[in-house]
Amino acid sequence: FQRGGKRDYILSHYYSALKRRLAHKDGINPQLDDREFARELARAREVNEPELLALLARLRAANPSEAELVRAVSQADAMAEAFARRR
Repeated sequence: FQRGGKRDYILSHYYSALKRRLAHKDGINPQLDDREFARELARAREVNEPELLALLARLRAANPSEAELVRAVSQADAMAEAFARRR
């Protein structure tokens, strides 16, 4: 993907995967728009809504640099792991 310049595809994949991972335990629809998704998730568990919304926006960004891609993916993985450890 790196050689093919598919950074947009990778971010899109992580965007969808993050929402599915966060929504799974609480039965939240990951297809909700980001604001509603963050609101529903916050009702089910403790979440920093502005931080989540900022991360989701970074994962939807067009034409990310390699550094932005790595940073956003790393943050998505860290957030998903932190949620998995809770409850």
